[in-house]
Parts: sequence; structure tokens; C-alpha cells
Amino acid sequence: MITSIFSVIVKKKSIEDLIKKGGHSHFNPHIVGLLQQEEIHKAEVKKIALFRFSKEIVSQQAILEMHLAGYRPATAYEVLCLNVKKMGTISIMALGTIKVFCGRKYVLSVLAEGGFSCVNLVEDYDEYHGRDCCWRSHHFAAVRR
Repeated sequence: MITSIFSVIVKKKSIEDLIKKGGHSHFNPHIVGLLQQEEIHKAEVKKIALFRFSKEIVSQQAILEMHLAGYRPATAYEVLCLNVKKMGTISIMALGTIKVFCGRKYVLSVLAEGGFSCVNLVEDYDEYHGRDCCWRSHHFAAVRR
């Protein structure tokens, strides 16, 4: 279910510049090296929808639900263009950028709470259950296809 839609201007900037411009209080420095600059040829306005599901959901199921609604998962670059500090307490996942590092799958997560925001890569695999993580209480960013 879509909870809100935001308009953002996506323009050519480095990942580091997006993190700094977003005023994030904390970020994992490895993100800058792991996430590459996306090919942005011209600035454009994109509408980013936030999906939130009423159940635990694995990444692939969330992506399928977005596709069925006519959306694709937003990339890390697109999510970093959001001003999360104005959204209150929220956790947003960018499933459009999946990075494999040392044989493990990671996705970008942005957490905002009380004026503090954190950007990190989180592992998308639950070793205990031997499957993708079940996300709950997270928003998933998406862009209309």
C-alpha cells in the first residue's frame, strides 16, 4: 500500500554529495565506495512513492507488489534525494540497488528519527532462517515505471 508520494529533483551528484546535502547525521563510509554514480544525463523531477505493507515481507515479494502496482523499486541514488528529516520517524529501503559484497547481499537503508538520520547498507539475508530477511515496519521507495 502506498503511504505517501514525494517529488524530488534527481540530478548528477556524487553519492557523497547526496549524503552531505541530505544532512544525514551518520553514514557508513563504505557506502561511498560500494555505490557507484548512476548515469544521470539531465536533472529531472521524479515522484517517489513509499510503500508500506501490513505484514512481514521479503524483498522479492515487496518488489513484486510494487511491480503489480506499476512501480519499480527506487535506487539508492533516488532515495538519497529524499529529505527524510522532514518525515518524522521513518525507515526507508532502496531495493532498486542491491550490492553483493563478500558473497552477501546488501540494500541501502535510511533511518530518520527526531532530527537524526542514518544511511547504511543492511544485509538482506537471514542466516538463521536461510532466506531473505523479512522486513516489517519499513517503507519501500518506488518510482512509477
